[in-house]
Amino acid sequence: MNITIHIVPAAQAMPLQPFILPEVWEAEEREHFWYFAAMDEGALIGAAVIDPIKTGAELRSIAVSPAYTRQGVAATLLDRAVKALNYARIDTLWMTYVFTEEKWEVMDGLMKTIGFAMVDEDPVYLAPLSELMESPLLSAACVSDHVLSVAEISDLDLHHLYYAMQEKMQIDFSILQECDPAHSFVWRKTEEITAAIFLSPLKDGKVDILWMWLDAQAHNPKALMELLATAVQQCNTSYPAETMLQFTCLVEESEHIVEHFLPKSKPILSMRTYLATTY
Repeated sequence: MNITIHIVPAAQAMPLQPFILPEVWEAEEREHFWYFAAMDEGALIGAAVIDPIKTGAELRSIAVSPAYTRQGVAATLLDRAVKALNYARIDTLWMTYVFTEEKWEVMDGLMKTIGFAMVDEDPVYLAPLSELMESPLLSAACVSDHVLSVAEISDLDLHHLYYAMQEKMQIDFSILQECDPAHSFVWRKTEEITAAIFLSPLKDGKVDILWMWLDAQAHNPKALMELLATAVQQCNTSYPAETMLQFTCLVEESEHIVEHFLPKSKPILSMRTYLATTY
């Protein structure tokens, strides 16, 4: 085995597509990504994709042919990527993935081998709509006229939403392009947005809760429950009962919501973030 790593221009990256996550390959900004190909005697055996953003590069995708797993190919790919980032004076590389516990055993070993450290871990819950619809809290939730669909929000309320996103939620406006506005909702009172829930479009039988937020100063936890109930009910109207709803608990308050809403549920996946310096 004679492994070599090559940097591939975005315009010539088509042969790498089988080794790249679909959502990464289809990203609008993919022409700006850095592509790394692993070769063995002229045969393509793996690929990695880096998004070289200014504040620290992100590992967007990495994969190796099954015949070459556990032979150091992924580590060699990442080592070459780190050297390229160092040369470009980009001092950090981070990655976030969602896996089952069994798959994390393999990924953890790889990350530690090449110098990554885990900096965050969040539980991921996955539940079918049919189970969510049977939740006593969902059926008991009374949805008020404070709940607004993002798809039907007025220009004035959109202005208030932008303000809340920038000053309170501290999330990028791009989530409004990523979410499904017909299944995303905000809670408004006296011209102020105090809670929000953004859901992704349905894909491969699954919907992701991209973001769920409650203004702690509003002292109204029922607002978030109303939004969650509305979103689930809307999904139940639009999608098959076997549709899965995925929710990553990024903050402790989110876990409390899940505990109340689905008391018997346990996280079946884990989202972990790793960070490495490139120098």
